[in-house]
Amino acid sequence: MIKTIAIGTLGRDAELKQSQSGKPYCKFSIAINKKVKGEKVTIWMNCLLFGNAGASLHQYLVKGSKVFVEGEPEIKTYQDKMGNVKIDLSMIVQMIDLIGDKRQEKAESMAQFMNDLAQDSHDDIPF
Repeated sequence: MIKTIAIGTLGRDAELKQSQSGKPYCKFSIAINKKVKGEKVTIWMNCLLFGNAGASLHQYLVKGSKVFVEGEPEIKTYQDKMGNVKIDLSMIVQMIDLIGDKRQEKAESMAQFMNDLAQDSHDDIPF
């Protein structure tokens, strides 16, 4: 078995689906950024999280969230409409960790700003 780990950012909200046998699974894609010869390159990885974990976590897997995933990679090739060979990189997720939520980061940033603003405004009161 091959094991892969990745840290990436969700490109869209996760989708909750059901297999043909009726079991739940969660489908999402992450963008993995890296530099190649000084240029930023984004690699997209499709992820599948099966079972109760997928059913429970899909609501927290929203666009912009950062995640750590570990699992079994799947690489498939296909031809696009122009006849070019393309590669589809996927992962059957066995472990996932939410390491950052864009909305949470904005909320924390706004709370810090409001706290700083309140501190500054109290300093200007002449009495």
